[in-house]
Amino acid sequence: MCGRVLCDQKRGYDVLKCVLSVTLLVVFSIPAQAQIAFDSASSGEVINGTSVSYSHTITGSSVLLVVGVHVLSSTELLNAPTYNGTAMTLIDKVYIGGQSQWVYQYALANAPQGSHTLSVTTTSAITFGVVSASYTGVAGLPADNSTTQWTPVGESPISATTTLTPNTNNTWTILVGAAGGPPIGAGSGSTLRVTSGEYNWWPYADRLGIFDSNGPINPAASYSMTVTGQQPYTEFGTVMASYAAAQTTSGPLPKIYSQNLQYLGGFRVPTNCGSDHLGFGGDAIAFSPTGNNGQGSLYISSRGHNVAEISIPTPVDSATVGNLNTATCLPNGNFVEPTEGVKSQGDTSTDDSQKAQPTGMAVVDGKLWINNGVYYDAGAAQDLYLMSRPLNLSTTGQVKGLYGLTSAQSGFIPSMASTQVAEISSDWSTAMGGNLFLSKFNKPVITSQSYGPNAIVAQTSILAGASQTTYPAEATPLFFPGNHPLTDNDDGAQTGHVYTTFSQAHSGGSLVQPKGTSSLLVFQVAGATRGTSAGGYGFGYGCGCSDPTVTPGQLSCPSGTDPECLGHPHYYDPERSTDKGTHGYPYVYQVAAFDMEDLAAVVAGTKQPWEPDPYTYWEFTFPISPVPSQGHQHVLSNATYDQANNRIYIAQLKCCDWYGLDPKPIIHVFQVNPQ
Repeated sequence: MCGRVLCDQKRGYDVLKCVLSVTLLVVFSIPAQAQIAFDSASSGEVINGTSVSYSHTITGSSVLLVVGVHVLSSTELLNAPTYNGTAMTLIDKVYIGGQSQWVYQYALANAPQGSHTLSVTTTSAITFGVVSASYTGVAGLPADNSTTQWTPVGESPISATTTLTPNTNNTWTILVGAAGGPPIGAGSGSTLRVTSGEYNWWPYADRLGIFDSNGPINPAASYSMTVTGQQPYTEFGTVMASYAAAQTTSGPLPKIYSQNLQYLGGFRVPTNCGSDHLGFGGDAIAFSPTGNNGQGSLYISSRGHNVAEISIPTPVDSATVGNLNTATCLPNGNFVEPTEGVKSQGDTSTDDSQKAQPTGMAVVDGKLWINNGVYYDAGAAQDLYLMSRPLNLSTTGQVKGLYGLTSAQSGFIPSMASTQVAEISSDWSTAMGGNLFLSKFNKPVITSQSYGPNAIVAQTSILAGASQTTYPAEATPLFFPGNHPLTDNDDGAQTGHVYTTFSQAHSGGSLVQPKGTSSLLVFQVAGATRGTSAGGYGFGYGCGCSDPTVTPGQLSCPSGTDPECLGHPHYYDPERSTDKGTHGYPYVYQVAAFDMEDLAAVVAGTKQPWEPDPYTYWEFTFPISPVPSQGHQHVLSNATYDQANNRIYIAQLKCCDWYGLDPKPIIHVFQVNPQ
């Protein structure tokens, strides 16, 4: 709840806001079933030894620690693993008969927080690997249900599917799997959390892994998890178990996971709307619930930073661009310069890269709110960016702004709020103290923004009556300053490193806070998520090279070096070849999901803005995938949200609908199905 000193320091209307926040948290504190969430993972291995010990760190409450062990022995030599000296419970085990190996799944309920030693021993020297993963919000033991499977697949199939039906709703399935041959990976229904190599001397590593469903199975129904291997002679042993969620007093609003977003399809945009076109356009889009005579419409920006209003045709799920329906330009919706010149108040230089342009839009309170960001703000100089205007693009003389936000919060930089804008649903506007999230992340340069996704709160009713240009942010519930990056061990910029949650090779980034949920969804393009075994090299700073024979960090590109890149390190990156900057090929579309309860805790003063972590993240694809050799790239617009119909719209840019030599955006639609 809000502390006394925090409340006493606020302005009059903020005191009321603080009281309402306390009331809201009390209203939400009714008995409910928790949501299970992945916490952390670790691994270890030994060759011809009798023990493996390493530290595993646990955070959160109601934590279940799951341990998988893969032993190369025809007889059982394993002792029960211990964590912090406490013996763990055997869930089940399976024998890989073709290669004389055992796979075990153990678990420990209510595992203690902090970093403690996980120890696994055998009665005789043998080669074995260990993996561990912890999960918060689990009811405990015994497991809800479990099953095992040995898949003697021989040399032809390279995957194994294990199926289990949970006994209760809202369970997660967790699978320990081992491959008796080459590397193991995640297939359908499985999210890989950790692997163990086991054999430094053997050319095939990563034989053991822990996988999970990455979300609740609700209602209880048959669920399948697939793990993959590689030829030759792969055999699989899997132990799959379901675990029920704990009872909790946290809010009843559900979280969103990958299975809660249903892809409905996409549609094309018109080429021209008046005097401008949509080639290389679509950076900013916004859904209007009243547009097109109440049928809904989209505002969309051009490469020249003008804005038009278009219709929303029925989305089509197809991998062929020509099969998609095409939107039309609406009356009074032709391209206009929507800021009527006020965007120049946000310029930080006369250079084009440092001039403020529309970068994010949202329709809130019957107005079109536009954030005007500077692409390259090395000095973190931009302090004015937000404006509002009438929804009718032909109306002039009623633009208000630019506004900027300030904050006394340590580490806050005004330009952290200067790019994207998203509406906060009424479920959370009181707890947040406002109804707009403003953000800037994954843009050059990192020192002017957050080292990870951010969300800064503004209130449209206050700004609408503003007589000044800068106002204190209503709250700063999520941002990661340079001394508190989202990554655990560095700032996401270590050459060769592979990152899951954040790296400086990420690009784009936008927020959606779906109504009726406890989730803040971050849509972005993630880089440096793949290591060498998956065709990547992790993070690299320098110049891109389209030649796959380039050695990471090589000072030239074998297929030809751009003069501006002479003497700079080169990295294989066919999407951003010759570009000087951050590289992390291959790139993927990704969602990182944060819990709004965590953000509310920051507003209440019980957490710092850099303490919330994503409770889950997942990759997603579109039916039409970018092909670098055809000039495609992984680029996303800001996402926009239809609260009435619970739909998310997002534009796939630089792929794959062409206007001459210029790619036009394709708009994709997701249905949010909270459970």
